[in-house]
Amino acid sequence: MNKDEKFLYLTGYAAKAEEMEKAEEAHQFSERFERRQQEIIQKAAECEKQHTGKRRKNRKKWLILGAAAVLAAGLSVTAYATGIFGKDPGNMEDYLASGEIQPVQTEIVVNEFADGGSETLSMEYVDNFLIYAEPGSNEFKASKEWLEYQKSYFGSEEAIQAAANADANGLPEQFQKYSEEYSVRDQQTADKIDEIAEKYDLKLLSQPVYTYTYDEFLEATGLEDFTASKEDFELPYARSFPEGNFNGDFRVRLTSTENETITAQISRYCDGVFSRRMRNMGEIQSYKEQVYTNQNDYQMLIYENASSGFILYHGQKGFVVISISLNDDEAQAYNFENVIREMADFFDFSQF
Repeated sequence: MNKDEKFLYLTGYAAKAEEMEKAEEAHQFSERFERRQQEIIQKAAECEKQHTGKRRKNRKKWLILGAAAVLAAGLSVTAYATGIFGKDPGNMEDYLASGEIQPVQTEIVVNEFADGGSETLSMEYVDNFLIYAEPGSNEFKASKEWLEYQKSYFGSEEAIQAAANADANGLPEQFQKYSEEYSVRDQQTADKIDEIAEKYDLKLLSQPVYTYTYDEFLEATGLEDFTASKEDFELPYARSFPEGNFNGDFRVRLTSTENETITAQISRYCDGVFSRRMRNMGEIQSYKEQVYTNQNDYQMLIYENASSGFILYHGQKGFVVISISLNDDEAQAYNFENVIREMADFFDFSQF
């Protein structure tokens, strides 16, 4: 693992290499997320290339800032969920970890070099993390505490060294019992996972099962077909957990997309389970929200801007989200307001 891969690995959002190799073609539609992560890494690499052979005095400071930036950019390959069925959905601010909308922040870092030169880096970010659990619930509190731990520890020297040791020597046996979802690489993180689960009386996730077709996914989860048109739907990559959680990337053809395929993500986070159920919404002011009742009379929340949005629903077992982000060409070609509502009508939410 090179330093750039390790950088993503220690924050817990790089998939295992062998699984990524198996699903490389199936994951072409996740490239947009990967590019966002690589932009951060590339910026650091370009700065370092300009100073080849020069010792950076505060390389650690950049690494820590970079880890925080990945968190701020949105941590997950897949999107997460909330929304209330049969209750007042409230509004987006109810689900914010901070309790209120945060403004854009600017971080300035000055790097000094052994030859007397220096460089100044400016990075804008905004932390508006949405937690996909009912506000005030144990799941919500646990996710908020886990988020705070990640932001404070995952960029530390200790966490970086633990990731390096696990890469060089393999994951220590005592940490292999923890699901890959938690990215446990050292005793401090293992203790924190156990502490949060016990404190909020939540089950820990087991290791996931990977599937590469929709039929495999249905068999692994025990769900029945939940689409309006199975022939227009593909699920070439998904993770499902024995506790009921799952997340996956899918392709779908809709009338609103002129029967062209677009890609999106679907996730479920079960009640009573400690899991990573959060997403950084960034500049949240760009989203408008609506309580939407689909053609099968299921009520959900829709958040959307010009080219991306989330369908958020509280089902029988937990919170479900369907997340869509169109590229520039797609956003120009299709009416996104129609796309996201047709997507909400496409799924049978009684399955969730």
